Amino acid sequence: MEEALAKHPDVLMSAVVGRPDPVMGEVGRAYIMKKPGTNPTAEGVKAFLKDHLANFKIPEDIVFRDQLPLTLLGKVKKLDLYQEMEKEFPKK
Repeated sequence: MEEALAKHPDVLMSAVVGRPDPVMGEVGRAYIMKKPGTNPTAEGVKAFLKDHLANFKIPEDIVFRDQLPLTLLGKVKKLDLYQEMEKEFPKK
């Protein structure tokens, strides 16, 4: 998914993680850092991904961020995103 998101002209960096879902168990959530001067929408990104991914692989949620948590090597710290998401979707 992240490879397909990297092809989008307005996406600077992205990370996709699994979000809890009561029906499916887990669905995709994409965190996107947009390129300066662009204003992508969730609907536009999903439409773009339809040409690059199977429908079931398109993230359910798209969250735009000014920054993503990075390691010293510049990779996205997905664990930080999971921990942040746990606050939004607490386990029952």
